[in-house]
Amino acid sequence: MYQIKCDDYTLFDLRVPELIVTSPRVKVEVNTVGECSFTIYDTHPYYDKLQELKSVIEVSDEIGVIFRGRMTNNTLDFNNSKSVDIEGAMAYFNDSIVRPYNFP
Repeated sequence: MYQIKCDDYTLFDLRVPELIVTSPRVKVEVNTVGECSFTIYDTHPYYDKLQELKSVIEVSDEIGVIFRGRMTNNTLDFNNSKSVDIEGAMAYFNDSIVRPYNFP
């Protein structure tokens, strides 16, 4: 059984009828960033809790966390549903800056 969590909120759990997202997809490979996407409707109780580049989203199964990342893009549809794109945690390094230095 898979679950999708955003910070402290559960976005997807098949055991709870109101916590459903559509088209969930996770792509995980070795030594790559990884990506995840899903669509969430405005009737979802935590529809407004997703924040770009701030919320940490985790996908887990019975064994443990299989994906962790942050939302990079959300697109509103005609029906006011959000299509959410998430990049993996390794992409955090793209935003970091390391100053040049000399090591004696």
